[in-house]
Amino acid sequence: MSNKVFHILTFFLFCQLCFGVVKYDLNSVSENDLLLLGFPSSVVKDVIAYRRNKRFGTLEELKNIPSAEGFYNMFEKYLYVVTPQDYKIRPGDKLFVLGKETDVLPDGKCVLYDITMDVAGYTLEQVKEKYYRGTGKELDIVLRKTTGWVYVVGEKGVVKSGAYPASTLLELISLTEVDNSKFSNKILVYRNGQIHRYNFITLMLSREDPKVYPADRVYFKKRVFWKVIETLDPVVRVLRDVVIVYGVYYTLGRK
Repeated sequence: MSNKVFHILTFFLFCQLCFGVVKYDLNSVSENDLLLLGFPSSVVKDVIAYRRNKRFGTLEELKNIPSAEGFYNMFEKYLYVVTPQDYKIRPGDKLFVLGKETDVLPDGKCVLYDITMDVAGYTLEQVKEKYYRGTGKELDIVLRKTTGWVYVVGEKGVVKSGAYPASTLLELISLTEVDNSKFSNKILVYRNGQIHRYNFITLMLSREDPKVYPADRVYFKKRVFWKVIETLDPVVRVLRDVVIVYGVYYTLGRK
């Protein structure tokens, strides 16, 4: 076992002793996290392969996987499943409505049979109720696939805002077309009510590449220089217009 793996396992066990058992959603837990929890690689690969074809509806579905059945008690200890009743719809999710698949758009809207409606932030039952109130008709709707998107925002001109596939922070920087001339190198990641702060230069020098997770909000900050320039820009425009008007008036006056 390498020193790096040993330190990771030691830290993981320390966290368990100090903060209790950490639980993960079975439908979003990563392959690496399952390996760190102590599951054999063959079992982990089978679970991930099963999940690619079908989202887990309950934890008991693990018993359908022969290699995982013997580890069910261990799965119960570390994992749980978010049920459709609890899940709040997010941009990028796929819904199955009256026999047709439809996407939840980045702005949170979705075409539901005959109307377009805001659905992000609502559970399936709340969407059905909202549709019934608006149309007087009942809607058959199923959550087909959940998103793997993160949401990127930033100060004007720094980054191309929008929803992007969950990946790593450095990959996200390349996808969002960050303008290095305006980027302050400061990155804020909002996750579950907490703020994680990163510095792009530090990440590059240390060769770290933190993972970003679905529903994370990533914020790119602008250099102070450009903030000052943009703040003074209206004043500069007024002064420029005054100089032009004064120049024209002075020229005509001399004539």
